[in-house]
Amino acid sequence: YETAILIHLDTIKFSPNYFLAYYHLTLTYLLSNQTEKAIETSQIALKLSKDTSLTDVSSVFLQIARGSQQKAKEILNNLIKLKENKYVSPVNIASCFAYFKDKESTLQWLERGLMEKDPNITWIKVDKEFEFLRNEPDFCRILKQIDL
Repeated sequence: YETAILIHLDTIKFSPNYFLAYYHLTLTYLLSNQTEKAIETSQIALKLSKDTSLTDVSSVFLQIARGSQQKAKEILNNLIKLKENKYVSPVNIASCFAYFKDKESTLQWLERGLMEKDPNITWIKVDKEFEFLRNEPDFCRILKQIDL
């Protein structure tokens, strides 16, 4: 993860207001168990994102990493409500459920991602949060449907 962290930090040097660099840095810090640094970069991403649902997704991940399951569920429920009035990626919602290891809900939202032709579905084969589903027949079927 060290290389990814360095790349994100370089991106931030070139473009200090680019919220996606902070978003991806937050995820990389979480994957490398650097929760305190993830908290710092997540706060910057949230401030720069101007109410983007993607940063809410990273907030769910961060709350789970901090052990705040209830807060994570509140954020996730708000994302699902937000989807009624604004576009929110169903695959990103599936990612949140995957962090909770909720197989049924994860697969339901991935199916919805298929129906909505969510471009984020192209990442599910490599996104770490879906690893627990790698041998699940429904997950394998979804991967096959999108030629992954």
